[in-house]
Amino acid sequence: MHHDDKRLSEVTERTMRRLINEAVVLPSKYQETFAEEEQRSLNMAAEKADGDTLHREIDLLRTHLFSDDVTPAKNRLWLYKQKLNARQGFSDEGYLVSLRIPDYGTIVAEYDSIIGNRVLMLVCSYVIEFLKMQRVHFEIARYAEGDFLLFMHRIDQAEVESLLLNMQNGAANHTFKHRSRIFGLTFDAVAIRYLENEPFATVMDQLEEKRFEKKVEEGGTAGRT
Repeated sequence: MHHDDKRLSEVTERTMRRLINEAVVLPSKYQETFAEEEQRSLNMAAEKADGDTLHREIDLLRTHLFSDDVTPAKNRLWLYKQKLNARQGFSDEGYLVSLRIPDYGTIVAEYDSIIGNRVLMLVCSYVIEFLKMQRVHFEIARYAEGDFLLFMHRIDQAEVESLLLNMQNGAANHTFKHRSRIFGLTFDAVAIRYLENEPFATVMDQLEEKRFEKKVEEGGTAGRT
């Protein structure tokens, strides 16, 4: 109601300014001028409303465009359009963690994509909830079928290692059953620090090297026990 009164007052004021130099203002002239100013005011309000609506629609479209179609994570398009610059280097700095569900392909092959998608959803949702509870500044994107990329900021290496260890240990308590099989939220994780403008491909190669070295080390440890 107060908004309408304010608009009416503004329309009246603009009408009076337009007619101030007129020697005689007939009622019909005043009404005509007032109607013109009122229509102008309504058009301006409509344009502003349309602009706000357009911005909301763009935001919604951008959210949908950059969202994974299975999980709450972002997708590869977000990575290439928002996280990397024109030269495919990082637009910021932090720690990059590769989260991989090792038996994802086997699950899809033995069961179906519905169960595979459920595993993806549960793992991603668990990781997001865990990091939110730890108040970590992070972003997560699904990079491949059973692979997620986790970006963490304002954190050091010791904190990253501790978080990943606790996150994986906590995941062991989460399972779901399908038919006679019990599925666990198991995933391996390797992390590396990345710098602004550092090539994405280089960092990914380094991550894969770390994953290979970790497997060799774990295999050697298993062989000695």
